[in-house]
Amino acid sequence: MTSLRHQLALGLAGGTVLLLVALYLPIAGTIRSLAEEQTRSRLEHDAETLLAALVLDGTAPRLADAGIHPIYRRPLSGHYYVVRADAGELRSRSLWDETLAEPATALAHVRGPRDQPLLAYTGHYTKQEQPVSITVAEELTSLEAAIRAFQWRYAAANGLLLLALLGLLQLVLRRALRPLAATRDDLRRLEHGAIETLDEARGPAEIAPLLRAFNATVAAMHRRTARAQKAVGNLAHALKAPLTVLGQLREHPDLRDHDALRTALGQQVERLQHAVDHELRRARTVGFAPPGGRVDLATVVAELAATLDQLHRDRALALEVAVPGPLPVAVDRQDLFELCGNLLDNACKWAAHRVRVGVAVAPTTLTLAIEDDGPGVAAAQLEGLRRRGQRLDETVAGHGLGLAIAADIAAQYGGALAFDRAPGLGGLRVRVTLPAAAG
Repeated sequence: MTSLRHQLALGLAGGTVLLLVALYLPIAGTIRSLAEEQTRSRLEHDAETLLAALVLDGTAPRLADAGIHPIYRRPLSGHYYVVRADAGELRSRSLWDETLAEPATALAHVRGPRDQPLLAYTGHYTKQEQPVSITVAEELTSLEAAIRAFQWRYAAANGLLLLALLGLLQLVLRRALRPLAATRDDLRRLEHGAIETLDEARGPAEIAPLLRAFNATVAAMHRRTARAQKAVGNLAHALKAPLTVLGQLREHPDLRDHDALRTALGQQVERLQHAVDHELRRARTVGFAPPGGRVDLATVVAELAATLDQLHRDRALALEVAVPGPLPVAVDRQDLFELCGNLLDNACKWAAHRVRVGVAVAPTTLTLAIEDDGPGVAAAQLEGLRRRGQRLDETVAGHGLGLAIAADIAAQYGGALAFDRAPGLGGLRVRVTLPAAAG
């Protein structure tokens, strides 16, 4: 994804380049026009000097010796003239044996002797009541070289100016986008749990509405979660009394002679109790990691392992935990305790002597593996676990409701449970994959 800074830098740099090119072209053209205008002025002056020195006495036109620059006498000097009158044509000695055609316009670019590039000026005059045409030309080789040298120097100066402007542009963009960097730092602090909301005053005015909307969304999520959990608690209390009454009715004297009815009633009450517990636990699941909700998986596993070790101390159960921390996961703390607690408790209940806990770390996920040396689950039933997914309470007894709750919680966070036989221990191995916290 292209960053805002790169987009602005590319746009402004492209605009600067276009501006410098737009300035370069007319300036270079103006310099050429000024140089040619200067040459025209000099050629016009020379033409007027030739006109003043021109002698028309009925014979072929000639020039008086005074006032003619010696350069017009040096062969192929790059300075030429041709005087045309009724009595004949007079050419400069510098033309040697070459000719110089009269241009169609007063000022024109022509090719001279040895293909020299020339700028020619033609003036039409009247002297002694006779029409006279004078064409004066000057070689442009040195002028073209000077113009090219200027263009290169000007292009180099523009290049240096462009680099300076780009450097200044980067400084301006860095300074202008500094508030966005502060907002990014706030987001990281929010993710790490250092703050609960973003500081709207730290960001630029353009994104202040976005920050306000983000804070409002976070607050709404907290309110909805708290309201849902409160409703779940109220529902639990509301259902507890009727279920207790139904359980007591099974022992009513009127039912003492109806064993089948009492058994059926007890089974239905127990199923109802399990179903209610299951759904209430699912409803209490937060299902998202609140901003700042980084929980250390290693700490949670260590606390649960210590508690379970005390609960099963009379069984001499060996609980082997190899989960080095810190291992932050993007899961709500209560949900993580519920998830790991169900899996560890299930393993301890069915283990003969040992429970082993390990973890595998990937760039974006953490996989917690819990193994026991209990009876395990047959291979065919393992396939059934995978197919039924969330209806895990229909599997082998003892690996039911707890695994179902764990699967529901993992699914809420985009994770998953996998089941197979524990290598070495021979019992059930449950692997749960959870999203690792960023940063």
